Order: sequence, then C-alpha cells, then structure tokens
Amino acid sequence: MRTNWKNVAVLAMVAATMLLTGGRARATGPDPKYVPADAKWVVHVDVDRLAKTKTFEIIKRQAEKEDPKVREKVTQLGEALGARLPDDVHGVTLIGRDFDEKQAVLVVRAKVDKDRLLGMAKAMPGYTSSMHGTVEVSTWKDANQPNAVSGAFLAEDVLVLGWTPADVGRMLDLSAGREKPAPADGLLAGAADGTEVMAYLAANGLAELQRMHPVSPLISQVTSARISLTERGDDLTLGATLNVTSPDIAKQVKGAMEGFKALLGLAALDDDGDEDAKLFAELSQRATVTAEGSTVTLNWPVPVKRLHELFEEDEKKAKATTAPTATPGSESGEKAENPQG
Repeated sequence: MRTNWKNVAVLAMVAATMLLTGGRARATGPDPKYVPADAKWVVHVDVDRLAKTKTFEIIKRQAEKEDPKVREKVTQLGEALGARLPDDVHGVTLIGRDFDEKQAVLVVRAKVDKDRLLGMAKAMPGYTSSMHGTVEVSTWKDANQPNAVSGAFLAEDVLVLGWTPADVGRMLDLSAGREKPAPADGLLAGAADGTEVMAYLAANGLAELQRMHPVSPLISQVTSARISLTERGDDLTLGATLNVTSPDIAKQVKGAMEGFKALLGLAALDDDGDEDAKLFAELSQRATVTAEGSTVTLNWPVPVKRLHELFEEDEKKAKATTAPTATPGSESGEKAENPQG
C-alpha cells in the first residue's frame, strides 16, 4: 500500500503546534516501554532540547512572519488544553508498525488538564467513545476531515493518538505490560540523549521500504539505521549510523556516499547548473563519512547562520514573484505613455 504522508502529518501536526514558543530544558528521550516490539520505525522529538536551540528560534521567527498571531494562537491553544506550550510538553514520538500511514501512532509526553481535554472532546459533534478494559478510548471525527482520530491516556502525563480505537488499544496493552515492548538490543539500541530529533529504522522495516520504493540494492543490506538532527555550537548537524551486513558492504556504502558528494561538487562548477544542486553541493562539502567494521557513520554539519540566510533568500524570492507590476492603467503607465503630460 502506498504511504500517504499527508495523513501521517495530521498526527505529527499536534506535535508541530506545540513547538511554536520558547521552552525549558529537560532532556526527554524516547521511552522504550511505549515502543512495541514490532515497530519498524520511530521518530522522536525532544521538545525540551529543541526549544533551546538557535535553529528553533529561526523557525519560530519564520512562523511569526507567516502568521503574526501565531504566539497568541498557541497561547489560546494552551489555555484550551490546560497547559503552557511548550513548557509543559517534553517529548513527542511518532511510531510505525508498518509503512502504511494508518498504522502510525503519536505518543505525547505532556502535562495537560485531563478533565478539561476530555470534557471539551465530549462536547464536540462527532465524538464517540469505547472502553478498552477499564480505560476510555475517545474518538473524534470532524465532518470536514476524511479520517477520525482516537486517543487515550497511557499515564497521567502520556497521551497516545491513533487512527483507530484498535491502534490505541494496542498501545494501552503495551503500557500495561500485556504486550512486549521493543527489546533493549532492538530498534532503540544505542539511543542517544542530547539529540533534538532522532529517527530509528529497524532491519525488517528497511527491507520492506526497499521493496515498496526501490532505490538501491544497498538499502536492503542495511540492517538498522539511526538518524539524528542536533545543534552543536554554531552548526546544525545531521548524523546517521548505518549497520550493514558486512565490512565489505560498509566500504561500498561509504564509497557511494563519497562518490555522490564528489559528483555534487562537479555539478556546482557548471555555470548553467541547477541552483538547488549547487546549494546542496555547497552544504555537503563539510560532510564526512567513515566505515568501521560493519558500521557506516555520516557526520554533516551545516552552519545555522547559513540556514537563516536561506530562509531570507526564499522570502525575498517569494516577495519578488508576488510584487505588483505597472499596468497601462496605472500612474507609472500613464506617465510612460504621456511623457509631456
């Protein structure tokens, strides 16, 4: 089944909404007890750490330019939830048991007013509920949206959202110990603290992804992958750790990455080359790849200042394309036609 990532984004939108104001510092990594043993991928955002970064400040300013009332809207949303956003939000984790978007669930670790949230939900049209054991699972269907969203509290400060009550029920079973969590040496093995955004992919997940969307035979040789995005000093650093089937494959993966980097540099020398390719080539010059045994490591730092410049450049281009031009009926047009009048 083809993945519609727009639907996955609806779940993630809850997390994005919570990331639009300043926050406090308290590292929150993915909690293994809320990751099922058959999970194929996990994306975790440490909201506490992210809210402290320069990168976040840039994104926040950009959001405020696009919507000057964004701060007020987030404050009002927090009032509705009985929470200070994002001070009371510590981490969000998107989990997939499959690459079908309808299998994704979102776990939000946050301090909210549970009674206020449930009361508001029950007052809305399209609300229904069902019991999973002793826990109430709430479901809400907006008439303007094609999909319903279900949710329940796994703990006082942990909320799970999914597409169906059954998905939420499985997470309730997981949190209650009735289903096995991810093993310590499995999907989250080596999960690092101190990282703002982290993605994990399991071995069977990568093999399935390659079958669904063939990219390269090398992908099927990757047994697990961990991708991180973290700010270190003046750089936003993309990191990747790939475990592959053998040291020989590790050398081939490293060689492929270095070869593509060189080709990007070649494209950047072409005066008539694609501007996006040139930009990518510029940013990739500081990337390094190493191979040790069956592990390939990518370290790619990009100056935060350069990202800010890119936002500004895009903004200028957008303004240039939407700027009004003089027409024959305008004042400038009349003067051009009647220079002596």
